[in-house]
Amino acid sequence: MKTIYLEIEKSSVRKLSNQNRDIFWFDRESKKLVKFNGGCLNFEYSIKEKKLMPVVSELKSPKYEKHNNKESILKWIKLNENLFNMNINAEESSNSFIAIDVLDSEEKLVKDSLDNSKIRYL
Repeated sequence: MKTIYLEIEKSSVRKLSNQNRDIFWFDRESKKLVKFNGGCLNFEYSIKEKKLMPVVSELKSPKYEKHNNKESILKWIKLNENLFNMNINAEESSNSFIAIDVLDSEEKLVKDSLDNSKIRYL
């Protein structure tokens, strides 16, 4: 039996998310406080009313989320567990590696399959 260590890769992914907040605007003509919900308040000229009218538009801000490939590794193991006759070695696994035990005769096939799935191993 040979133990192969599959590396859990951590990465951060940039995603754009909408910023929604309450925006208050005081209309001087009607003397009313108007509440909008959205990203930012812009003003466009209305030909019909012949004045600037408030328009709410979206405001997107970047957020970074942390991800790892642990789920894809476990999915690969589940799909190929019977094909390659391998088991997860829980004793040698850690937060950064998942250890699998493979037969010596199956080692090259497992490593080729890992390369095709773009999973790093030691």
